[in-house]
Amino acid sequence: MAEASASRMPSVVITSAFEPKMKPKHELEGKLKRLLEQAEQQLMALHSSGDAMPVIQRLRQVMRKVDFSTHRRAIGIFVSPEVEKIYYLNMEVDTRVLVDENVRVRDLARFRRAPREFLVLVLDARQSRMYLGQEDHLRLIKCNAPQDDLSVNQFLYQMDHGLGAVLKLYPLPVFVIAPDSIAEHFSGITHNGRSIAGYVRKKAGEAPACTLLEYLAGELSDYDRVRERIVLQWLGEAAERGMLAQGLQAVARSAGSRNSRLLVVENGDEGDAPGFYKDGILDEIAEKVLAGGGEVESLGNGALERYGRVALILQR
Repeated sequence: MAEASASRMPSVVITSAFEPKMKPKHELEGKLKRLLEQAEQQLMALHSSGDAMPVIQRLRQVMRKVDFSTHRRAIGIFVSPEVEKIYYLNMEVDTRVLVDENVRVRDLARFRRAPREFLVLVLDARQSRMYLGQEDHLRLIKCNAPQDDLSVNQFLYQMDHGLGAVLKLYPLPVFVIAPDSIAEHFSGITHNGRSIAGYVRKKAGEAPACTLLEYLAGELSDYDRVRERIVLQWLGEAAERGMLAQGLQAVARSAGSRNSRLLVVENGDEGDAPGFYKDGILDEIAEKVLAGGGEVESLGNGALERYGRVALILQR
């Protein structure tokens, strides 16, 4: 490992939550100092002092330039003998210190902090409950008492309208738990199908939250797959509304605008092994989207084939 690193020029990528408007400056300065020390230790362990120190000095200079007046939620830093770049990100990321790794601008999508959050709508013919799911916990956020004066069809339309209102506050994947006939009926009338990640066809009745989580275990076992399914649904919805650029040329034309909301790229690398920082037009596009306050998401290789392997959701 050390021999391999010594044969290449040193580089550092640091990602971290930031939010200076939410946390005291001294706390953030302390965190950045610890990340800097971690990077310096790794560089000195992997490279000679002559190779490591110029990058360490540059990294220290970058840290002194960090803007504590930003309203963004996270920070991404790229440093090498040729590169010195700070990104202020509008998306949450995990804290990482990556030394001598081939990380490009588009790869910041891989470090998104994606807590497992979701909505659960429990239905039967006359009543419903809605939960906010966070990891392995469900919190009841809405409950509708039995409404015997409504037909099943009227009731489900009403619940679908309520789901739409909740989705404006919590734009998350939705799992519907309902008996088979109710699930079938609801799937046919809902206007929120783009947000529904799956149906669990069980009669939940008054089942407690722990039982509901047991019902959802299969659906939640691979949350990355759930997330991918929802992002693809977002792309389909944006395409229907005329708010989607797809394919490299169209995305490149749209990326510089301030209404770029979400760039979606594939994880698979094209051609040779990727380089550092920027490795082609996709990284130029990602940089423009991030600078405008947009986000970057990555899906599995082949997931975006119908969209020309890259797509950009726009906002009005």
